[in-house]
Amino acid sequence: MAVGRDKPTTACVVASRLKPLPQRRRATFPRRTWLSAAISGIKPGPSLRVFAMDFDAFLSHHSADKPLIRELRRRLQAQDLRVWLDEDDLRPGQRWQDGLAAGILASASVLVCIGGSGIGPWEDEEMQVALDLAAHEQRPVIPVLLPGAPERPAISLFLKNRTWVDLRAGIDTEGIGRLVWGITGDRPGAALRAAPDRRFQLPADLPDFTGRTLDRDWLERHLAAGRSVAICALAGQGGLGKTALAVHVAHRIKDRFPDGQILIPLGGAGEQPMTALDAMAWVIRAFEPEWRLPDDEAQVQALYRGVLNGRRVLILADDAAGTAQVVPLTPSPPAALIVTSRRRIALGERRDLDLLEPAAARTLLAGILGEGRALRDADLDRLAAACDRLPLALRVAGAHLALHPEVPLPEYLADLADEATRLGALASDAVERGQVGAVLALSADRLLAQDPGLAARWQALACFPAPFDRAAAAAVWGLAVEREAQPALSDLIDRSLLRWEAGSGRYRLHDLLRPIAVEPWRWCRVRVPDGVPGPSPENLGLARGRHSAHFIAVLRAARDHLLEGHAGVTASLAAYDAEFAQIAAGQDWAAAGADEAAARLAMDYPDAGVIVLSLRLHPRQWVRWLASGLAAARRLGERGWEAAHLGNLGIAWWSLGEPRKAIGFHEQGLMIAREIGDRRGDANASFNLALAFETLGDPATARGHMQQALALFESMESLHAEKARAWLTRHP
Repeated sequence: MAVGRDKPTTACVVASRLKPLPQRRRATFPRRTWLSAAISGIKPGPSLRVFAMDFDAFLSHHSADKPLIRELRRRLQAQDLRVWLDEDDLRPGQRWQDGLAAGILASASVLVCIGGSGIGPWEDEEMQVALDLAAHEQRPVIPVLLPGAPERPAISLFLKNRTWVDLRAGIDTEGIGRLVWGITGDRPGAALRAAPDRRFQLPADLPDFTGRTLDRDWLERHLAAGRSVAICALAGQGGLGKTALAVHVAHRIKDRFPDGQILIPLGGAGEQPMTALDAMAWVIRAFEPEWRLPDDEAQVQALYRGVLNGRRVLILADDAAGTAQVVPLTPSPPAALIVTSRRRIALGERRDLDLLEPAAARTLLAGILGEGRALRDADLDRLAAACDRLPLALRVAGAHLALHPEVPLPEYLADLADEATRLGALASDAVERGQVGAVLALSADRLLAQDPGLAARWQALACFPAPFDRAAAAAVWGLAVEREAQPALSDLIDRSLLRWEAGSGRYRLHDLLRPIAVEPWRWCRVRVPDGVPGPSPENLGLARGRHSAHFIAVLRAARDHLLEGHAGVTASLAAYDAEFAQIAAGQDWAAAGADEAAARLAMDYPDAGVIVLSLRLHPRQWVRWLASGLAAARRLGERGWEAAHLGNLGIAWWSLGEPRKAIGFHEQGLMIAREIGDRRGDANASFNLALAFETLGDPATARGHMQQALALFESMESLHAEKARAWLTRHP
């Protein structure tokens, strides 16, 4: 029996018996038998009794706007919202005045819709009810401008002081997203999005991939399907184009691997590389997303080999930290494996990449510069040499010169040489030395000088540990409308400071650019004048907080979708898997944060995805998340949350075979539940103590706790009484 503060009907939804804490989306308000003086002439009576929020939103509108209102309701219902509309929800025979009042009372928010006919005759009355509820129960009241609404609609001061949702240009996706935000508190883009089929997830091939013919042919020979296990480690320094080559080859031969082409982002260049166990789980879940995997690497490896057995699957393990990380990934024929790494990998055949051939470097630069800035071959060769013929440096330098045709090439080359000397003198391993580092730092310098605001947004993107979508970028930039992020994203792509991966629909910040984006003031010469918004530690901290808040909403959406069952289970787990790196980073930031906002996120993270997390996190990692939530709850003085996290920690330790630890947590939770008068928490803790004492071999104490749980469940008419009764029958 999981511990929490919500009603018991949401308990025990998965095998781990964990349950979410109270959900904010569909709140339950105190019972009211009538609405005092809300609508004149309506008398209190049984028809106005409301026990909980039956609807997410009430549509207040002019009858002349009915066709638009029906479409608005349909679009909101598609977002899994329950919407009250008079023509469907007024009970036949009921006084319609009473029905309107009851409908408002039964709705968690009120949408005051204003169209071409202005405010309807009953909308003023409905707004008075909404005002009363807003004042006493903090329910949202949202003005909505419909298509046809005048430029300056005549409305009351009460509505003028509220944030509008403007649908005058049409009932579009972004407008619906803002409405959902107002109704539920979930920001646009935070809802569960369909995750791509993880069996087929290669990034798009570069349209201008150039050179590497000998390397490509060597790889293709070793990856001939069905003949042998092909393990090819591409080693070399950063910026050589290892991943680009591997992806290019994978696209050329993907028809030989019809069962899947799977990219594993190993994160070897980051602070927390993926473990071998997690890498194998990544592949297993591409085929079996609903499996709950063991916490033992040998068992997971057996499942990994079983899933791949007989399947023609190409696995691209990108950015390996070392040999030990990829040895367990070795597949049996007809599957094949490509590994990329900056380090030498002692595994199978190895191809060490060199610099790009001079002719290929010249061709790549000429294509990037285009006809608008055609250079002689000799100048192209000078520029390529200044970039050490490294593909990343060539792309960034070429993009910079293409965007700024007014910059003379000799001046740029001189700046580049000066920058290489300066970076070489800096005592740090964070930024790449030599020409590639100089090219990247110089481009960041130009960005700071030309557009400090865009540089601040670029810095904010450094909080993403993995590729991200546009909704997430908008969230960390504090934008309410997702599409408003597009111009800045496109500008950064044009500068080659960001990459768009068409195959996944995501953006990626290159590993070599990340340290410069995080601390541009350290690596760049340009200083932003005082008073001008630009990159700063505060800007990055704000972005990390927004990142954490956005991905807790993504996690909560996955949890809610999983509760729908059936197809929702697969979709929610796939969405979680796609964002796992982001979710983990968001929780890490919240757990380490020093302010109250971070503490509240840390307290909320275990609940936001409790069911998903119990299926996906390793048990001891789940314990760490719960411990962070518990520490935050204690810091904030949130006794109810403290009791809930104590109870779920007890369940976690019990599932790990540690009943004594479980009992300690449950007893603490029981004490708090009784102190704050939480009978449901008391019952849950007693139930869980019974299970723990049973495991410990103390049936008498276990029976006593279960009898207490039964008495409490029966007094609350809880469905869990039957579970307690059944246990007592089995343990006379």
